[in-house]
Amino acid sequence: VMLTSKNIQCMRTLLNLAHCHGAVLGTSWQLVLATLQHLVWILGLKPSSGGALKPGRAVEGPSTVLTTAVMTDLPVISNILSRLFESSQYLDDVSLHHLINALCSLSLEAMDMAYGNNKEPSLFAVAKLLETGLVNMHRIEILWRPLTGHLLEVCQHPNSRMREWGAEALTSLIKAGLTFNHDPPLSQNQRLQLLLLNPLKEMSSINHPDIRLKQLECVLQILQSQGDSLGPGWPLVLGV
Repeated sequence: VMLTSKNIQCMRTLLNLAHCHGAVLGTSWQLVLATLQHLVWILGLKPSSGGALKPGRAVEGPSTVLTTAVMTDLPVISNILSRLFESSQYLDDVSLHHLINALCSLSLEAMDMAYGNNKEPSLFAVAKLLETGLVNMHRIEILWRPLTGHLLEVCQHPNSRMREWGAEALTSLIKAGLTFNHDPPLSQNQRLQLLLLNPLKEMSSINHPDIRLKQLECVLQILQSQGDSLGPGWPLVLGV
């Protein structure tokens, strides 16, 4: 595969289209995201902290050749991708659900392909679910259940790399939700606090040791940073 500056220009056009018209894409998000996922795989972009994509050590695509111009553009493409999902905070609730549903659907496809496959799984959708959740904390209640419900499924996958990122995304969202400046404050909102902590408790039913370790690390970090404001969440945390 030979990637040139023209290919990158097409990718930028697609990103700009999604950025400017995301509110009217509806179910077409699925097609847009599938295309972006494939291009991300060819470019060798890997998920990093917060769900952003960064150039990896090597390009994963078969026989992929990148021109010098394309290599120079990789950090730019990564930033444009992040801005696309950061801008989801401006979508209306219905459009946001279309985006979340499309990412979950794409992630399910990646999970199916990762069964019995030793190749690096696609983590694009999981990374972008994390990034989308982090920038929509101000309305986390409307997307929390579908978002965390899917990530709990990812945490049960037999592929360790897939599980690792499912747990990373889930625990990052839980910690971010507990530290976000909610109105009213979380200490005065028992329902929201229990909603945010419930996925942490549900991780207890997953038998993979690496997931349980990630769960316990998350509990420790919560106790250290939010222990004085847990209130009604204490029984749930102690139940872990």
